[in-house]
Amino acid sequence: MVSVVVMGTGWAAEMHIRAFQKIPDVKVVAVCGLSYENTAKVALKYAIPNIYTDHNKMLREQSADIATVCTPNYLHRAMSIDAMRAGADVLCEKPVAINSDEIDSMISIRNATGKKLVIAHQKRFTTEAKYLKSIITKGVLGEVYNVNSQWVRCQGIPGMGGWFTDKSRSGGGALIDIGIHVLDLSMWFLDFPDTKTISGICGSRFGYNGLGAGDFGRRVSGESFVYDVEDYASAQIITKDGISIQLQCAWAAHVKEERFNVELWGDKCGASLCPPEVYSSSKSYTAVDIPSISLVNEYDLQVYEFVNYCISGDPGQLCTAEQALAVMNIIEAVYL
Repeated sequence: MVSVVVMGTGWAAEMHIRAFQKIPDVKVVAVCGLSYENTAKVALKYAIPNIYTDHNKMLREQSADIATVCTPNYLHRAMSIDAMRAGADVLCEKPVAINSDEIDSMISIRNATGKKLVIAHQKRFTTEAKYLKSIITKGVLGEVYNVNSQWVRCQGIPGMGGWFTDKSRSGGGALIDIGIHVLDLSMWFLDFPDTKTISGICGSRFGYNGLGAGDFGRRVSGESFVYDVEDYASAQIITKDGISIQLQCAWAAHVKEERFNVELWGDKCGASLCPPEVYSSSKSYTAVDIPSISLVNEYDLQVYEFVNYCISGDPGQLCTAEQALAVMNIIEAVYL
């Protein structure tokens, strides 16, 4: 039996709990949160036997095989390191940490303990992303020379005024929260090429005025309100082998509808992630022509692959700490 402890009680933690509980011979044995009342509610909802408000006490008493970290960003490093030192393999929500120095220290502890450290980037596990990755690997697109990636919301600033919009606790705003998803996908599709130049711009046009709030996360008002992060960012990354990656992201913008997509241009074909399409000069291959497009729960698939990695040693398409570090280096260059 593989034992799992969960750090965090929010939406992401619940997605992880559900996914682990669907796997035979895996048991979620404890959950830890800041509020005992909230943690008890999650434990009751998912029949988790042990409740904690101190993650180190939980790690000592449970001696779990796996720890999943689903807490605010500024807690990821310390909790992941504590878990690895306690003997657990770690699945940590993105971003793995709030800066590259923290990621470096996590990699050092991973290497010293011999434990596994994986970062949760569930967008890799959608059927569309997996298919697109497969055809790129097979050479269907030919040589990919340009990538356009975008996640732009109409009104979706999370947890306005709280830790999401406090740079000291989040590490940043829209770029490190949602831009990181399409940036990770872009780099993953290209097998994480080395970068040559990175330029970008970011700022706030909504949040600093209290505008653009979404319905995700707990809003904070009054004297505790903090908003010192960007709500939009644009960047251009040029790789050492000459590929151009364009990135746009925004928590809030005056656009007709929310946009999420990664588009790739190759010298044989082009492709789009959302909607899943492949193009050539003579024909457009839409989702109808692409096999195996179906609704899946990418959290379930990611957690299943993580458990398999812990048992078999095959990381599959999971996000490694080194890949997360490469993405964070790009983000930090844009923030300069």
